[in-house]
Parts: sequence; structure tokens; C-alpha cells
Amino acid sequence: MNGLQSISYWKDYFGHPTGTRLGLINGIYPVGAVISLPVTSFIIISAIIQACAQIYIMLVCSRLVLEFASPVSQSISPILIAELAYPTHRGKIVFGCGFMQSSWSWSLPSLLQGFTPLVQLSLIWLISESPRWLLANGREEEAEAILLRLHSPPNKPQNELAALEIKEIK
Repeated sequence: MNGLQSISYWKDYFGHPTGTRLGLINGIYPVGAVISLPVTSFIIISAIIQACAQIYIMLVCSRLVLEFASPVSQSISPILIAELAYPTHRGKIVFGCGFMQSSWSWSLPSLLQGFTPLVQLSLIWLISESPRWLLANGREEEAEAILLRLHSPPNKPQNELAALEIKEIK
């Protein structure tokens, strides 16, 4: 956000915010984090309950709550990545967009925040099926092929680990 505030088109578009307005723009982010704390606590509590589950319904309910809450944690991943990026790399997109002579100079960096989740969503189709699921549904050859592909060195097509895993899953 700080990088966007240096772009004149952003300032013009939002009426040159100063003082309280600028403080609210920057300060609302942690407020959102605080609001999400109850959901975050559900993730932690559900993980603990799942790990300590003594009965089937306890396991199922903890997983339901865990999966209900997990999109919240997944949606903030791109923000964390941006924060962890090396500072000189982090600002390159914003800097480059600063030369645009339109409102795109601030809206494009904002739009790019959704890029990582979009890539994740579009590539989900490339993820292999679960070998456990395949075996449970009578598709042993496919399960074995996936485990061999993922766990075998390129020069050794047969792998004892993959065979052991299939045996273990069965």
C-alpha cells in the first residue's frame, strides 16, 4: 500500500488523502486481521481436536471446522509472500506501474494481488489424484503409476519405496 501512495494517479483518484483518511487506508489492514482472529482460532482448535480425536464424530467435526476455516488462511498467502519478498523486488511492479498515465498505475498492482490465487486455482487440474483414493476405488495401476512418477529417480523406473507405499495403503 505504501508504494501505491507514491503514485500521483492514486492520489488524484482518491482525493489526495492525508491524516485520518490515509491512516485509515493503512490501518484497516490489521483491523481485518483482528476480525479474522476468531476464524484463525478455529483453525488451531480444530487441528488440536483432530490430532486428539478419540471417536469418529470428533474427527469428522474437527475436519469440517478446519476446512471451513482454511480458505481464510489460504487467501492471505499472497499477502505474506509479498511481505516476505526482498524489498527491492517487491516494489518493482509498483514502480513500473507508476509511469502509467492513468488510474491503472494504482489499480494494476492492486489487481495483481489476486494473481497468485488465480494461478493456484488454474493449476489445480495438474495435481495428481490421491493414490489412496485411486486404490480405494479399484484403480491400482493409476495409483502405482503416480507413486512411481513422484517417488522414483529418473534413471530407475521401479522403486521399492513406491511398491512399499502401495502395499502400506492397501
